[in-house]
Amino acid sequence: MNLLTVRVFMGSKVVHQFLGMCTTSGKTCGTASEIFAKMNSTLEEHGIPWENCVGLSVDNAAVNTGSRNSIASRVLQKHPNTYIHGCPCHVAHNTAKAAGGGFYKVSGFDLEDMVVDIGYWFKGSTNRKGYLAEFCELHEAEYMEVFLHISVRWLSLERCVTRILRLYEPLASYFKSESMIRMKASMFYGKRVSAQPHVRPPSEDSEDSCLSDSAGSDEEYVPKPGDEESSSESDMSSSDEKCVPKPGVNADFLLNG
Repeated sequence: MNLLTVRVFMGSKVVHQFLGMCTTSGKTCGTASEIFAKMNSTLEEHGIPWENCVGLSVDNAAVNTGSRNSIASRVLQKHPNTYIHGCPCHVAHNTAKAAGGGFYKVSGFDLEDMVVDIGYWFKGSTNRKGYLAEFCELHEAEYMEVFLHISVRWLSLERCVTRILRLYEPLASYFKSESMIRMKASMFYGKRVSAQPHVRPPSEDSEDSCLSDSAGSDEEYVPKPGDEESSSESDMSSSDEKCVPKPGVNADFLLNG
């Protein structure tokens, strides 16, 4: 289906009128020749000559606006003075995007990148969506799913920005809390986060022995005399005592982080 509408001058006013669907079928239904033939027959049925065509507005696909084998090239053969200006929606979007690029140079803030980052942050994560729902309850706001914006589907940008603005307070609180949790965790586990290779694991008397990773040690473990005689129950009890999280550390971050 190829909707054909016209804006015609009738007396002292401009009238917007729907002419037909210009339906095509078969293997060549999407070619410029088939679509233009339908357009031409529809205009002839309504008694509109191509010489009266001032401009042509179509989507910017190659089949529509190509320089050689397209609908636009066939229209120009009928009436060379026709103005081909493509899709006005794309023109408006490209203009706004160029203005946004100038805003980014001044402020360093890219709105589209922020929308994409927020969308992918919550995509596929049930835990993150659940935490956001809790912050929505805290702010007495209705929980709504964060939309995912893809640059090719540029019409979705407005919907994504509108949704973020409606969830602004819960989102702001959520990301502030997330950054605080990560900061505290990096302070507590800083030695493990920034650990260098070939570091000898801590001794058994260390409080952090339950979280140490002996894979970074180059030295081969040599059992001490009497180690094999120790019972498994004593090992389990000692490891349980050492693996208790310290006060002030959010243990949920370790599971969901």
